[in-house]
Amino acid sequence: MFEGEAKDGDFLFFGFVVGLDSEFGYFLLSELEAAKSPLGFTVERDLYFKEGKLTDVVPAPE
Repeated sequence: MFEGEAKDGDFLFFGFVVGLDSEFGYFLLSELEAAKSPLGFTVERDLYFKEGKLTDVVPAPE
């Protein structure tokens, strides 16, 4: 995530989303909380997350 702000009783984030497509976009905290995998797993916070470069996740354009 790059940024976020409270909005209408929820929290709106902007970041890189990996899903059906991989893209930059906006998403709500409530959407993350409601998301489930086909096996029923939910999104969890990575307690061991370390900051890094965007190019560690998204290839740099050539």
